[in-house]
Amino acid sequence: MAKAGYEILPVSVIELCKPEHAYKILSEDEYRLVSSMMPCRVAVYQKADGTTVVSRMNTGLISRVFDKTVRDVMAQATQETNKILSAVER
Repeated sequence: MAKAGYEILPVSVIELCKPEHAYKILSEDEYRLVSSMMPCRVAVYQKADGTTVVSRMNTGLISRVFDKTVRDVMAQATQETNKILSAVER
């Protein structure tokens, strides 16, 4: 943002990807529409009051609109992300 002339509080976006999950989605034409949501992203940002926030898409909720294969992959990825984030979230 600084390169564009904007000053903002710190924001970091972390991409979590597991090739086994990505393969299950990307190997089938009917599932590739989900690729715009890959890899799973987690944002960590600071608010004006100094609070640090961990933000992410609710993949469990989003997965409900897809068929079983995508739901299963997204559910497993969600569980793994939850495990990773459990160390930093309250």
